[in-house]
Amino acid sequence: LSGWIIRKPGVVNAPVVLNVVDPQNQWKRDISYELAEQGFVVAMVTAHGNIGYGEYFKKSVHGNVFKVPALDYIAAAKGLVKSGVADPKKIFMMGNRMAGGVVLYALMQEKTPFAGGIVISPVTDLVNYNKAVVERYMKQHGATAGYRTNSAIGNAKNIKGKLLIVHSMNDGVNSVDNTNRLIEELVDAGVQFEMQLYPNKDESFTASLLQPHLYNRILNFLKNNIKYCDK
Repeated sequence: LSGWIIRKPGVVNAPVVLNVVDPQNQWKRDISYELAEQGFVVAMVTAHGNIGYGEYFKKSVHGNVFKVPALDYIAAAKGLVKSGVADPKKIFMMGNRMAGGVVLYALMQEKTPFAGGIVISPVTDLVNYNKAVVERYMKQHGATAGYRTNSAIGNAKNIKGKLLIVHSMNDGVNSVDNTNRLIEELVDAGVQFEMQLYPNKDESFTASLLQPHLYNRILNFLKNNIKYCDK
């Protein structure tokens, strides 16, 4: 796996944020430099499904659009620990929309290396997302099972670690109803989480993650949970 790492010179064994981004925007760094200034190591991996590495690599996620890249990020987290870059108790993930689904899938794994995750307008169930986008990834034979296993709503009880869910309530791309359904499942399963809703805001509000209120919400979530990891 290739990718990038942003950190201050000399920073090692530090809290890490793996920034999961859409395959079309694999070099987008938005909030990454700001978090690095706060002492975090921020990294991104060219997970399976990303463009620019051939058709087989791009289409390898078909039928498992969250599972396959999530396993790549899990491998990357373990690699960062082995290399001494990451503190193994303080690795977090962050993702928006489809990337948020990848984050949730990684947190569902029994031996996830992640202490927690931040999901912004996450795709919680592929059935309820943009059909033109989803069917391109899920139309192959056997995809029916993929819809079920890739769904955070159907597997909410397995989500581990600290979780921050963010959604703009007027999001016209991914309705807040999808997040509401996830919340219901988390509550029923007894899974604790944090929530940040933005009334009268649409999808543009969370696009860069640099709106002052949202940025500080993310930063405080990370810092507070790093303290928790130290206990």
